[in-house]
Amino acid sequence: MNTELTAKFEGHKVRVLGTAMEPMFVAKDVCDVLEIKNSRQALARLDDNEKGVTIADTLGGSQEMTYVTESGLYHLMFKSRKPAAKRFRRWVTDEVIPSIRKTGSYVVSSPTFEELDNQLTKTLDKWISRGVSPDKASACVSNIFKESGKGCVNIDRSNKTTPNLLPKARYDSETTTTDEFDFDATPTL
Repeated sequence: MNTELTAKFEGHKVRVLGTAMEPMFVAKDVCDVLEIKNSRQALARLDDNEKGVTIADTLGGSQEMTYVTESGLYHLMFKSRKPAAKRFRRWVTDEVIPSIRKTGSYVVSSPTFEELDNQLTKTLDKWISRGVSPDKASACVSNIFKESGKGCVNIDRSNKTTPNLLPKARYDSETTTTDEFDFDATPTL
């Protein structure tokens, strides 16, 4: 794994650089997940061998990125007393690092229809509470899926979702997650 790998944790992007045996976690992403406001101060507490700067290829070209090593990641996670840190620690140690070590990557599984339904219902409720009409909110959610190329969703009057997936050739069930869709934006009225 010499290129950037991106995983998602509770809506936060976590970029991983380096190799399968020596992963380097982008410090900004780790601090965001752990709700660390002053990342400079947190990184100053790490030993020199627990952090560093590397050049990474991004869409905007080559950029310097501050990273933490696996040891530095553990240091930050174990020092934090925030509830998100415990969930993040469990996710990293139980899923991400073992997967990177075994395969050199981390593959996110597809959400179940029930998880997707719950996310869509929350989104609809949030939009409706912001003054968006139920019909407009339903149409916007369907459009998000159509524009993504992943499929579309029919929303009936009982607010239950029914996925209408595109043919298998256009739908990659291994990489589709609800994180791919911008459910937080409120549609324009």
